[in-house]
Amino acid sequence: MNSPKSIPPKPMFTASELVSDKKYCVIKNFTDYYGRTHPIGECWKFAEKHFLPYEDGLTLHCQKDGQDFSIHLQWQEETQGEIIDNFYLYVQEVENQQE
Repeated sequence: MNSPKSIPPKPMFTASELVSDKKYCVIKNFTDYYGRTHPIGECWKFAEKHFLPYEDGLTLHCQKDGQDFSIHLQWQEETQGEIIDNFYLYVQEVENQQE
C-alpha cells in the first residue's frame, strides 16, 4: 500500500535568524519601519543585522542588484513585532542565482 509522501514542514525563523550570504525572496508583502513596502518577488542577499535594544530596532543589511540597502524593523507589538517573529511567513530562502 502506497502512503502519500509527506511534505516537510516549512522551517520557522525570525528576522534575527537570517543567515549571512544567503538569498531570500519576499513571499508576502510587508512594510518596514519607514513605511517602505517590500513586495512579493523582491529578492536580496542578506549580509548582517544590527539590533538597537533601547529602541527595539532591528536593521537587516542586504544587497540587491549590487547595491547595499537596509530594512529597518521595530520589534514591538504595535509596529513590526509580528513580522519579525514570523519572518518565515514573509520571506523564503532561495538558491543563490546570478544577481
